Amino acid sequence: MKKNLLIALPLAILLTTLLSGCAPAYSKYSDTYYDCFDTVIQVIGYAQNPKDFEAMSDIAHMRFKELHRLYDIYNDYPEVNNIKTINDNAGIQPVKVDPAIIDLLVYAKACYSTLSPKVNVAMGSVLLLWHEARTAGIDDPANAKLPDKEALIDAEKLTDINKVII
Repeated sequence: MKKNLLIALPLAILLTTLLSGCAPAYSKYSDTYYDCFDTVIQVIGYAQNPKDFEAMSDIAHMRFKELHRLYDIYNDYPEVNNIKTINDNAGIQPVKVDPAIIDLLVYAKACYSTLSPKVNVAMGSVLLLWHEARTAGIDDPANAKLPDKEALIDAEKLTDINKVII
């Protein structure tokens, strides 16, 4: 027992000294993206140097771009079936999509039923009217206007999340 203690104690001191003295130093870095989800995305992380952080940030940015294309409800992308593709084919035919879209829709439907009906991913028809009004207002600020009230009422009739079939 005494022999084990005599070996273990110096070994523990040596390991503690080595590990505490050789711990890599990490610094905080950040990067900002403006080209995904029509919003500002800021990534904050810790790395040993700016080059390592930039490599990690580039991976995150690429993933944000992938998800942006998948979840986009306004634009088509070559060789990508996204939410717009689903909406364009609603009531016509099923669409094969990336598992990330399925995961998002399953989660969104669960949130709708358990958290709040205010979380409704079936609002695309309403959002499209607001998107078009915003785009027109940006293009011609002097003639900017809200979406037509009757069109919004009609679009709201198409927002039943229970009709979203996964």
